[in-house]
Amino acid sequence: MGALTGRLVAAAVAIVLIVMGLALRGTFDGPDEDTGSATVDSSSGGDARVLACTDGLDDVCRTVIPDGWDLRIIPADITSSTEVVEPGGQVALWITFGPWDSIRTVDDRTNKRVNTDMPAEGETIAVSPVVTVAWNDRAEVLTSACGTEFWTCVRDHAGERWSSFGGDSRWGQLKVGLASPTSSAFGAAAIANYVGDTLGATTYSASRLRDASVIRAFDSLDSVLRVERSVLSAMITRGAASVDVAVVTEAEAIDAFRQSGDRATQVTMAALAPRSFMAVKLVEIGGQSAGDVRSDLETALIDDGAWRDPETLQPATNAATLPFLTDVSQYPTDQGLPAVGVIEATRQAWVTTAG
Repeated sequence: MGALTGRLVAAAVAIVLIVMGLALRGTFDGPDEDTGSATVDSSSGGDARVLACTDGLDDVCRTVIPDGWDLRIIPADITSSTEVVEPGGQVALWITFGPWDSIRTVDDRTNKRVNTDMPAEGETIAVSPVVTVAWNDRAEVLTSACGTEFWTCVRDHAGERWSSFGGDSRWGQLKVGLASPTSSAFGAAAIANYVGDTLGATTYSASRLRDASVIRAFDSLDSVLRVERSVLSAMITRGAASVDVAVVTEAEAIDAFRQSGDRATQVTMAALAPRSFMAVKLVEIGGQSAGDVRSDLETALIDDGAWRDPETLQPATNAATLPFLTDVSQYPTDQGLPAVGVIEATRQAWVTTAG
């Protein structure tokens, strides 16, 4: 798929991510309603310390939250700790997705990143490669038409019928499952990679988002994109009639298909090239030590989940029916994703144009 397949989907997702899958119920999903403000799950009154948790990671956060703490759910489009901490708040730790690499704010008028001199924030606890998951018969057609990098077919054939590039006419239109770019960090990272591949550039200015080619890309994707609360849930329970190809993290795929019986034998999982990753990060706020939260989070994601250790890239578990990817040997410092400012500007353009 060229630049996109590797970076994309990069996703994201990623900036994943993703804790993911059915076991964590919609890791990369957006909230059901307006997410303009954070919500608090209070169990101990107003004096407790607060664990902030990006929407989609709330299940794992409830697993690791210390006794006596409160939980604050943060909308997925908030990517800076300066936006997490309210005046007078007691937020001590924040569990969130990558690819966000530093404290940053995007100027709404210029789409440019400001306070870029701030240091990188957050320790990467676990990572997961971004993958495509396709039903086996669809995977055969995609491989024939585009090679093993399936995302190429999304860019080249979005909005087309399967029969136009070698598929069965009964399959109808190519149906792609992807988390919403509007409310999901992973979806936003994926769309940024999609646009980058369209433009043939890893980085691009906000003005390029008005190019006719980008508008066409948004329009064609919008015609096939199925924004689900859980993409893999729809894929598993309703089959190819709902989703032909899903763009998710490896962790989400492993968790979902490990629980789905023979469905796991009916799909093909393919990595992007070059590899792209989503991450789960732990951000210490106000000098608060992570304490036991770090080790508990590592256990929940890697030992009990399907995420990978960021240092060794080795998963702690084995999937019996849907193996982990092989030859995952390098974790790029930029996660194989566009810069944060590029991702956020593209998210805003998506909301304006197609969201």
